[in-house]
Amino acid sequence: MTIALAETARRLPGRKIQSEVSEATLASLWLLIFTAHRREAVVSVQRGEFIDDVRAGNGWGILYRPRTAMKGKREHVLPIPPSAMAVLRPLLMTSSDSEWLFPAARRARDGSQIHLHASAINKLLERLRGGDQKSRAAGSPDLMTLAGVSVPDWSPHDVRRTFATLVEDWTTRGDAVSAVLDHEGVGKEAESHGAAAITRTAYSQSQRLLLKRIAMEPWCDAIVAAVEAARPLATQIVASVRITE
Repeated sequence: MTIALAETARRLPGRKIQSEVSEATLASLWLLIFTAHRREAVVSVQRGEFIDDVRAGNGWGILYRPRTAMKGKREHVLPIPPSAMAVLRPLLMTSSDSEWLFPAARRARDGSQIHLHASAINKLLERLRGGDQKSRAAGSPDLMTLAGVSVPDWSPHDVRRTFATLVEDWTTRGDAVSAVLDHEGVGKEAESHGAAAITRTAYSQSQRLLLKRIAMEPWCDAIVAAVEAARPLATQIVASVRITE
């Protein structure tokens, strides 16, 4: 429901017409929920680190995160199921001169390109709740509560707990959950981020790619189905709220 609301309320109450939630922020929310990654690991993905899995085929993808992006300080690879790739592939196909998958709208002070700040996801959630300064000044409602989100103040880290709880019940494979969340595992570090090197790393024994698929496929399929089911109500809720010009 959160994703459905974010997509529908691109221009949130109390904001100027030109001020819309960016495609990069929306897509980063999708990727965060698909992967149950920490915010920092999501927003800092470089374009070359998210590729089609040519070995697996059938629409699968691979997300590679270098050790510098991971809290556990070891490189980490996730298989991205076809249902999630169908949502995210347009982002990969978008022409961009940025090295970042989720580039920030503004450049750094020295003119260099930077990625979204991790707080962008939290700020989006706070706006949907009507809790940021502009929303409060405009008297904007809490869209999450109006839509019946059971935990409207959920945080990005709650995704990890939800993923672990549900997928363990669905698959009875706690080791698959731990592999996805990077709670364990070791391996040699890859220095190159080229597609061939990423694929070799992904299929190394230490990355347990096939095990991770056991957890990732039902989770991503369920997310896509849940968002689709939530869209009619999200559209109704947003339409009932007067958008301030």
